[in-house]
Amino acid sequence: MKYNALMAFLLFFVVFFRLSLIIPFLYLAFIPAFFGIMYLVRNFMITMGNGLVSIDRKNLLLLSIFIIIFLFCMVFDSFQKSQSFQSYFTVRLFMLFLFSFVPAYYLVNRFIKGDLKLMERILVYSLWVQIVIFFGMYISPELKRLLYTFFGMSDSVNLWEQNAKVRGFGLSGEINFMTPFLMIYMSFFMMKRRYALITLICLTQIVNSNMAVIAAIIGIGCSRLNINIKIATVLVLGVLVYSLGAVFFPRFYDEFVSGDGTRTLDILLQQHVFVVGNLDFFNIIFGLQQNISSSIPDIKQSSDMGWVILFNYGGLTFITLFLFLIFTISIATFGMTYQAIIWMLIGIIFNTKGLVLGSNGYFFLSFIYMFLNRVTLSGQSSITNKLGQVSK
Repeated sequence: MKYNALMAFLLFFVVFFRLSLIIPFLYLAFIPAFFGIMYLVRNFMITMGNGLVSIDRKNLLLLSIFIIIFLFCMVFDSFQKSQSFQSYFTVRLFMLFLFSFVPAYYLVNRFIKGDLKLMERILVYSLWVQIVIFFGMYISPELKRLLYTFFGMSDSVNLWEQNAKVRGFGLSGEINFMTPFLMIYMSFFMMKRRYALITLICLTQIVNSNMAVIAAIIGIGCSRLNINIKIATVLVLGVLVYSLGAVFFPRFYDEFVSGDGTRTLDILLQQHVFVVGNLDFFNIIFGLQQNISSSIPDIKQSSDMGWVILFNYGGLTFITLFLFLIFTISIATFGMTYQAIIWMLIGIIFNTKGLVLGSNGYFFLSFIYMFLNRVTLSGQSSITNKLGQVSK
């Protein structure tokens, strides 16, 4: 692997999988963020000097919505009772810019430069590395603990006794939900057909997250795989899960085979849907200006559901702004295509289990392909037309 390709792979890997070093807040993404800021400022100054600054309509709309949300958060953060660093939505937006937008800009403009084959190889290598790590951790709990500790995840719930041997087999700060979903999506839609890789990713990531099943359903149902391949994939995965599920997929088996499949949903509805004050017309429209995310320490009541968090913070206004944000990002990333609709729906799904608005793999991937659309040479097919060609 050449130097540029190796650096691009490492950059993608540490940012997409949200890896830290030793302590949770020492993000390895600080390194590409630092160089990315310098690269971004340098390019901006050169562009300004040449009088070539221009923003197309889609990106201008995205920028406008982001600025509106940021100003909204600056006002509402001042009313919060909890004044901890983690509670400020302005901080979350800044982290989104610093650890998702800037690294994506640096990766695409410094290393990828419109080379779609290189981008695909990076995705493929990343998935294979995670598969190797999965089996290494699955076989050796000691290796799992060692890697978790080295990469700043020593306090993870995946190291608790009841979880150590049943989930969390992989290197990612989002291994319990977002990462498995996105890895399956990538294997179906962002690379050419690799049936062995698709099968292994689906089987391994269902172990890590029950929500990965939804990603597999979307992939099988909406990708351009041949119908016979789709049927074969469903049969193979179904037989493996139902025959070996009690041993290798205990969480999934208990939820969807032994149970009725609603346990997680029931817990969310019973424990995580609430408001922190009385509702009137103003509060419904503008919320209660309180961030109740479970990531904030020392608050009396917290929620994991993104929609509940957004509503308590900014009401229907903030939810509407967030929906506009992921809509415009989806259009800027995939154009007016069915893939943009799928990508927006994925953002909606993610925000049901956790709070999506922040630095994470979903926004990082969005910005990567948004920038790839801009730097793809005019003589090539657009990145949108390249994605999902797994059947060709």
